Amino acid sequence: MSDAQKQAAEASRLVGIGSLRKRSPDVQAALGALGKRDKLKLPDGRPFRADLRDVDLQGAELGRAQLQRAIFSGAHLDYADCRTRDTKADLRGADFQGATLFGAHLDDANLTGAVFNTPVNPDNTRRTSQTTDLRNSHFVEADLSKANFQAADLRNAELRKSILRDADFTEANLSGANLEGADLTGADLTLANLKDATYDKDTKWPNGFWVPPGKTRIEE
Repeated sequence: MSDAQKQAAEASRLVGIGSLRKRSPDVQAALGALGKRDKLKLPDGRPFRADLRDVDLQGAELGRAQLQRAIFSGAHLDYADCRTRDTKADLRGADFQGATLFGAHLDDANLTGAVFNTPVNPDNTRRTSQTTDLRNSHFVEADLSKANFQAADLRNAELRKSILRDADFTEANLSGANLEGADLTGADLTLANLKDATYDKDTKWPNGFWVPPGKTRIEE
């Protein structure tokens, strides 16, 4: 589906892409059960780590999920939703390498140290055919401290009031992203594409990073 078709499907009253609860309630129930296992340990004493690589979780409701260090590499999480009025989802250290999260709502989530970078091949070249897709995703007021976004696609992402301290955006595409009120203290923006990204007086930039005074949009 094109981006426009995806957005139309999300807004449609018909199932469209639909929530995972509608499409596959048993999978949604299983995901909910996994999200409550943060305190459990494996028989050998190691902490439980959910392995959800390459699964189709489009429209998943993450709610208050406690999925620290979960592996979502290559998973399809378009329109995943963890919005909640109470406890934010805990996804610290989760691995989203190569995952698709187009339009996902991860507002207010704890994603400290999460991995969103585009995977690399054995020869350390970027696997551009599997770019981590975060286009149109929402991370409003999320904690993304020390998250890795190397070469990820964050076009038009909503990062308002998010905590991005020490995050790595090397070669990431942030074109059109909303950075109003975001805290980018210590973030690495080396070779990042920030064209048309918006910001305001409350946006905190890394030391030495210059933006035009009196402007609200980066033009180049």
